[in-house]
Amino acid sequence: MGDVKLIEVSNDSPLRVAAKNIRIELAAQYPSIKFTVNSKRFSMGNSIRVGWTDGPTSKEVDTIINKYSAGTFDGMVDLYTYSHNAFIDKYGSGKYITSNRHYSDEFVAMAIEALKVEYNAVIFPSVDDFNMGKAWGTPLANTNRDHHWEWQSLIHRWCEETNCTNSKPRLAVVSTSNTGKATLAALEADQNADWTIGDGMVADGLKSRSDYTVIGVGQIALGLKPKSYNTLRQYNATASFWPKADRFQGVEWDAEGTPHKGDVTFGVHKIAMEGLGIKDAKKAITAVLASVNGNAHKVSVAKVKEAVAQIKLSEGIATGAVKATEAVKPKAVPETPPSVTGESDYEALLRIMRSMKVAELDEMSDPSFRRLDEALLAFSTRVELSKAKRAKTQARATAKPKQVGRQTPQPKKADKAKALPKKGRKNVRGSI
Repeated sequence: MGDVKLIEVSNDSPLRVAAKNIRIELAAQYPSIKFTVNSKRFSMGNSIRVGWTDGPTSKEVDTIINKYSAGTFDGMVDLYTYSHNAFIDKYGSGKYITSNRHYSDEFVAMAIEALKVEYNAVIFPSVDDFNMGKAWGTPLANTNRDHHWEWQSLIHRWCEETNCTNSKPRLAVVSTSNTGKATLAALEADQNADWTIGDGMVADGLKSRSDYTVIGVGQIALGLKPKSYNTLRQYNATASFWPKADRFQGVEWDAEGTPHKGDVTFGVHKIAMEGLGIKDAKKAITAVLASVNGNAHKVSVAKVKEAVAQIKLSEGIATGAVKATEAVKPKAVPETPPSVTGESDYEALLRIMRSMKVAELDEMSDPSFRRLDEALLAFSTRVELSKAKRAKTQARATAKPKQVGRQTPQPKKADKAKALPKKGRKNVRGSI
């Protein structure tokens, strides 16, 4: 156990103590790996399940956790045999202790790359094929359909026997492939250099999902925090849409007030190209640059979004996608900013909603459309609540006012019975 201090069984149950000690030992042995240790009780027994992604092999973890097992189960005779010893009596135990190792997409891609080199394979499966259990075929010839040598089994065995707790062994695998070398060099130099990363991806010609997976493996090999598939795809798409000659520059001023050239941000270019061609995208950024006197620092994503929406609106009417009739034609609204006209946020929202066209909604991206839908739902909910509150207030105002002063008391039931004749009084009593 070395310097690891374990918890002893006292008033707590042996199962809980064993789970705590397993966490302590795994964290001490593999501090960079996140393990999940779950204990569970059920009829006639209990269990402890240990799970993790990549990291050490199952055999290495089993050597740590199996010593907390309370015994063994013999399925031939359906019998569980307890084995008492000083260790589990002191540090706890569980009846059934199992381990479950998961493989990340990057780790599976590593396995495929290594097996490609080992068997000199030309045709090989993708990561998705392995995850769906469809990594059929084999890199070997004359195997007589032996499933032991299918890609699915080979990849699984490679992952099961490979310890990837440290990232250094990954470098040897990544270096065997020429895929993404310019991209990985850009990422290693600066992970925040958006244009440099995008230009590297364009130079590498990355297209398929497996190409992006190789980039993910390379980032881990270099000790970097890997960027997601969607982020890398956006880098590639934006750099492909905007060649270096077409990217915008403006003017910036340093602390001493000296003007110099400044680049319009990567995010602005990315937003400008959504749903537009290169000509209209340039028009949107040019309009915003003109409105801020060429100050590149003031060209924000919000301003470009508004310019893109106006271009989409005008293009929709010009091409006949939306026919502006007199019934639905919006009123002319001055282009003065809300801060000058003094209109409230509510009035600004109404103005934007009146000016919206069907073509603009059709061309809106899915995330933007969902945000708009959620905003409108929240707005309509507030309107309904306000209507209900107004109706309640109006009902109180129009209700009959209460009588003020002395009121004539109503006769009680017994008094009514006494006031009636005997015949009527019997009827009243009989009805009670």
